[in-house]
Amino acid sequence: MKKVLFLLLLAGVFLFRSYGQVWEVPAEYKTVKNPSQLNNANIKAGKSLFLINCKSCHGDPGKNNALPLVPAPPDITSQQMQANTDGEIFHKITVGRLAMPSFEPTLTEDQRWKIVNFIKSYDPANKGLFTPEEPVPARLQASADIPRSVLLIDAQMQDKQGAWAPLAATEVSVKAKRTFGYLEVGKALTNASGHAEFQFPKDFKGDPEGMVDLTFSLGEDFRADTIPLNQVKIAAPVEPENIFSHRVLWSTNPHTQWWLILTYLGIVGGVWLTIFYILFQIFKIYKAGKE
Repeated sequence: MKKVLFLLLLAGVFLFRSYGQVWEVPAEYKTVKNPSQLNNANIKAGKSLFLINCKSCHGDPGKNNALPLVPAPPDITSQQMQANTDGEIFHKITVGRLAMPSFEPTLTEDQRWKIVNFIKSYDPANKGLFTPEEPVPARLQASADIPRSVLLIDAQMQDKQGAWAPLAATEVSVKAKRTFGYLEVGKALTNASGHAEFQFPKDFKGDPEGMVDLTFSLGEDFRADTIPLNQVKIAAPVEPENIFSHRVLWSTNPHTQWWLILTYLGIVGGVWLTIFYILFQIFKIYKAGKE
């Protein structure tokens, strides 16, 4: 009986791994052409969708840092991925399988095709069909209007002649320093003059004096330094929390859970009783040997 169960389990694992390695797509999807043109705009849109919906499992393109799932999600730049036609990739995104969900309920058909555009932008066969755009040189300036709790931002871009001009209708990311890094607070949109005002949230917590460290940055379409603005007194003052002021698991203050103290004393007492019992038995054996 045990041998039968083992063989069934072995067969199940083999079938599961086989099913995981080969993903057959219906023949009618293999020749379907992408209605979304392979150009910079569609690739850029597909990249944004990929980063939100796919990167967490497939990892960064070309980095081979996918999640260790079974079957393993392929790197989108790999030969395994690029061997798929546009229609096959679209079908797999649409229906999903095993650990990969179906994106039909959450992404429109056009969005799914744009993800295909982004994936296929890494196909060597498509080299030369589109021209990747170089990031535009840009620069930022930032200051704070403390009485109004407003951050003032000015953005400029450099044209092909090297002249600086206002960077209009562009989002600037505003981030604040927290315990584990910088957290995005929001985005500010520049006007025709390249100027933007960001209303800082009144409930955003700073240090006891209301100070907070900020950074301002542009998206990947621009080549610009991230601008820091440190020790800005624009956040809500908050006293640091004393983790020992409430009941905690392990503590030396009077707020330690009473049941935890009794449990601890019981365990320690039991250990010492066991030690004394063992020593007593050893003494008895030693005494018996003397007699």
